[in-house]
Amino acid sequence: MKHSILLFVCLLFARSYAQDALQISFQQTAKISSSFKGGELVGDMQEGETTSSIAYLLYSDGSFELLEEDGARVLYDLKEKMIYGYREDTLFRMVPLHSIINYRVAEFNNRQGLGNMLAKGGVENMMGDQVALESTFGIEATDSKIGEQITQKRKKNNYTFFYEDKELLKISFSKENIPAAFQDAYEHLLTYEFEVHPAILRQIAEEKKIPASMSFTFVDVMRKIEKEMTFKEVKLIKDERKELSFDNMIPQKDTNTSLVSLINSLVFQFTFYPTPEADSVLLFQQSDQYLEEEHNLSALLVLFEYLLSSGIQPLERVKNVVPLAEKDTILNNFMYAMSQSRSEEEAQDKVEVLEELIQLNIPHGFMLNIFAANGITPISPDKGMDYFYEALKVNPYITGAWKDLGSIYNGSYNFEEGWKCYQIMLALERKHPMAEQIKELKANLERDFPQYFAN
Repeated sequence: MKHSILLFVCLLFARSYAQDALQISFQQTAKISSSFKGGELVGDMQEGETTSSIAYLLYSDGSFELLEEDGARVLYDLKEKMIYGYREDTLFRMVPLHSIINYRVAEFNNRQGLGNMLAKGGVENMMGDQVALESTFGIEATDSKIGEQITQKRKKNNYTFFYEDKELLKISFSKENIPAAFQDAYEHLLTYEFEVHPAILRQIAEEKKIPASMSFTFVDVMRKIEKEMTFKEVKLIKDERKELSFDNMIPQKDTNTSLVSLINSLVFQFTFYPTPEADSVLLFQQSDQYLEEEHNLSALLVLFEYLLSSGIQPLERVKNVVPLAEKDTILNNFMYAMSQSRSEEEAQDKVEVLEELIQLNIPHGFMLNIFAANGITPISPDKGMDYFYEALKVNPYITGAWKDLGSIYNGSYNFEEGWKCYQIMLALERKHPMAEQIKELKANLERDFPQYFAN
């Protein structure tokens, strides 16, 4: 009988965790100052101290949520591999989780390279030393031995972690356990939200207790940032995600007519609502109609629109149009602009030819912007984005263009917008040949950095 009662209680307890979320609240103080003696911060880097309350929700599927003081919430959905920022019924952010680790890897490698160059010139640790870089970005270099060299001093529930003679973190653990149902979410929270060396974070997670207090310091490009976190409370609350429907939310209104506004609107629309496939019958009829009207370049551009939208090559139809360039100056100029360039000067000349063709305002001429974008991007990525915008605001279903645009953003270290573009492409056509590159990048990030994704 006793065993039956005990089993019932255990089942009831487990069921409550499956229906609940664990809310942990802290008070956080952050102090920012120059990392150089007698130095001052410049530009947008402001010195000062701020204190705020911060709360996190841990979920049993490994996801977690940040609750901000102004009512905004940011959900790190490990199941869907997406980040959603929302406030009441308004969705203001939506981006794949992969953008976070992709940025961290790129910026980590970039600062390592810059730091090494500056060190050769006699300027040491302007980007932060190796332990600071690994702590800031949550990445351990392949050949790094720092994790093995971190030591700790312990007195009861108080730990202090050191690297050589440098204090990295002080932490005191409360008596509150992290229930097993929320352990994965807790580890993901530590990985994404705390600028502490990964080797230390692993030891914190192994304690399976909520920190009573935590203080740590890290250096980030001439800034010294000191953080103190004090535990306030922990409680089980109702998991409201079943009642949360992002597709029923309203995307945050943006009155600006810009490429970023278009991206933010479409990543919401194309992710939650079915997107039409490229209609080959309609497009081929349109191409034939242009040929009858002797708009030969327009006929070819329609075929390219189908190719870039579907990934399917209408080779026979293209072969019927290309020979017409011999007697068609406009089509001939386009064929020249499409040929491979042997120098930057030649590439620039071909973009100018495309610009002249754009100015003709021929039927379906908006497609010329795609080719101008591809031609100018190696020379001027900003101009490339402008050309993409001109094409995509007319037809946002040109799937391949979103892959190219995402790569431009990622190349300029704007990984959030870059991954939104990738998300749009995958939502439009997952079977597109160019989509395979995105899928491979996602798979590689998940393989190399499993701590950022669901177990």
